[in-house]
Amino acid sequence: MNGRIQAKVGLIFDWDNYWSLEYSSGPSVSLTYVDQIKRYYAAFYRQNTAVDMIPTDLSADQLARYDVIAAPVLIMVKPGVSEAIHQYVKNGGVFITTCMSGINDEHDNVIMGGYPGPFRDLCGLWAEEIDALPPHTAVPVRFGDTETGGSIVANVSHLEGAETIAAYGGADYYANTPAVTVNTYGTGQAYYVGTVLDTAGMDVLVDRLIQDKHLDHFTTPADVELTTRHYPDYALHFLINNGNQTETVDTSRFAGMPTLIGDGPVQATTELAPYGLIVIQETK
Repeated sequence: MNGRIQAKVGLIFDWDNYWSLEYSSGPSVSLTYVDQIKRYYAAFYRQNTAVDMIPTDLSADQLARYDVIAAPVLIMVKPGVSEAIHQYVKNGGVFITTCMSGINDEHDNVIMGGYPGPFRDLCGLWAEEIDALPPHTAVPVRFGDTETGGSIVANVSHLEGAETIAAYGGADYYANTPAVTVNTYGTGQAYYVGTVLDTAGMDVLVDRLIQDKHLDHFTTPADVELTTRHYPDYALHFLINNGNQTETVDTSRFAGMPTLIGDGPVQATTELAPYGLIVIQETK
C-alpha cells in the first residue's frame, strides 16, 4: 500500500481528440488515435521507462513534473493547451508531437496559420502537406547511419529554425527532407515526427530522449518487464517474465539487494522461469 510509480514521461490521451481524428475525412483510415498512443507507450515500455497517461488540461506547473511530454496526433487543441505546453517547454521540458497535430480547435474548426497550427513556432517548422501512403507500403527514414521506416502518412515539412534529426529516403518528391526534427524553445526542446515510425525508428527516438534527459530505464529481454514502486524509505522493483520461456536478465544493477519474493539476495544475473517473478527491495 501507498507505493507510487514516479513516472517522468507523460503521454497525453484525450477523448475529444480521439473523436476528432477518427471522424476526420482524411488523410488515411489507417491513422487511428489509439494505435498511435499505443506506439509511443510501447516504445518507452520496451525500455522499462515509466509512463503516466495524462489529460490535456494540465497547467504548465503540473506538466513540469515530467521531463518528457508526448502528444501524438494531437489534432484538437483546446483553449489553454498550447499556452501551457509552450510555457512547459520554455521552462526546460521536452515535448513530442506528430503529423496531424494542431489542426483544429475544440469546435472542430481549422486553426489558421499553417500546420501544425499553434505548435508551428514551438516546433520550428511548417508542415506544408501530408502524403497518404498506399496500404502496406513504407518510406525509408534515416537517423544518421540508421535506416528505419515510416508508414501511413508522410508530412512534407520546411524548417523554420528546427534541426533535422531524421530525413526521408527513397525516390518520392520529398526525399531528403525532414522526417523528424527537434527545435530549441527557451530552455527546452520540441520534437516533431512527420510520419508513423516503425519499431526501429521509435526505439532510436526514445533512446535519444532517454540519454538526453537521463530517464530511468532498464534493459531486459522482450518478454521481461521491470516496474518500480517508491515508498518513503525504500523502493520495490518487480521483475516479471511475461513469456513462456526461461529468460536470463542482467541484474548487476541490483546485485546484493534482498528479495521479498525470490531466492535470497540478487545476483549479477537472474534466471526467470516462465511467468516468473522476483521482488527486489532497495533501501533509499
